[in-house]
Amino acid sequence: MRKALFGESLLAGGVIVLLAIMADRSSKAMVRIAQGRRGLPDWKIYLSLAAATGLAVTLAATYWPALWHLPALYTIAPGKVVDTALAGVVSEIGPLASELKKAAMFYVLIPVRSGLDEAMSPFSWGMELTPVLATTYWVVLALFSGVAWLRGQRWAAIAGLSLGLLYFFGFTGLPWPSLIFFAVLAALQTGGMQPALFCAAGLCFVLLSGMWGGAMVSLYLAFVGVLISAILGGALGFMAAHSGVFSRVMSPILDTLQTMPQFVFLIPALILFQLGDFSAIIAVVLYSVVPMIRYVEHGLRSVPPEIIEATEMSGASRWQVLVYAKLPSAFPQLMLGLNQTVMSALSMMVIATLVGTAGLGQEIYSALSRADVGRGLVAGLCIALIAMVLDTILRGAAQDPMSSVRR
Repeated sequence: MRKALFGESLLAGGVIVLLAIMADRSSKAMVRIAQGRRGLPDWKIYLSLAAATGLAVTLAATYWPALWHLPALYTIAPGKVVDTALAGVVSEIGPLASELKKAAMFYVLIPVRSGLDEAMSPFSWGMELTPVLATTYWVVLALFSGVAWLRGQRWAAIAGLSLGLLYFFGFTGLPWPSLIFFAVLAALQTGGMQPALFCAAGLCFVLLSGMWGGAMVSLYLAFVGVLISAILGGALGFMAAHSGVFSRVMSPILDTLQTMPQFVFLIPALILFQLGDFSAIIAVVLYSVVPMIRYVEHGLRSVPPEIIEATEMSGASRWQVLVYAKLPSAFPQLMLGLNQTVMSALSMMVIATLVGTAGLGQEIYSALSRADVGRGLVAGLCIALIAMVLDTILRGAAQDPMSSVRR
């Protein structure tokens, strides 16, 4: 990683992935054998064959040293091939990658982090945030939320208003009482008084510990990564749930992404997009999109056939079957997938610091370099508390899926 050799790191990570996949497939086969599936011999036969083969190879290795150490003549260097290919790709798509990063930074990342006032400038947007534009923004947001509320779509109104406030002020510009209020309100709505009190206590600890600023930067990175992962993972999971071929193709890819060491994800992002938040977002998405895909596919495949049949018999279209039958039935699984996506994104915060991001991860690395155990523990505890607060809210939302859909 220090040398930015993606091929070498991918090769090492690939070996770890292959070991994990072999262990996974072998353990599943052992379960099938233990369950007495037809056509499968007893596990003792496999064990005896493995022991006999291992003994034979060990004895043969005393006469053929190549069985102990493979001669360098027979080895290949796929890492160098990958590095050469990546260098060619970077030279070809470098300008496009630069424009993509610039657009994402100016129109998404900076507003979500610091607010629209800091993001909108003649250099980036070609205009400034004048009072007229700010008033127009709030009027449109109020109209959208008001219409959604009057039509009975309360969650759409609340979500629209919350996202509008977040885009205008940003995580670091949003007043801390507002964020705590919204988190406590969400916990109260989904779980009741006890989860709401826990969320209030956890966020107040983050505030009083002096880590609020770093926590907001980490939360902004996780929020953008989770949002992209939810959209992308939801689409891929939907396709895998309705296509067996696509599901089989995706399975080894997901195994690779889930098992590959997290550091490996940072190298291609670092080569293509240099240091900064955009590279961190790429790494977060690559790691946290996996649970979303798996849970969406599993949730949609687990919908009882009689529910789908009853909806189709009532004359519903395929879109209506999805909206009114499959999604409500799969809602708990979808929320658990979103929960795991959030946890995966937060777990990447410390590693994302290696590509130049700030936040609580930077606090932990700074504490490590200074041997400041207390500050490092407090920063790590703040990440854990944020994860627990979000877990409390999402688990509460998954308890009563039908009422959540109706609301």
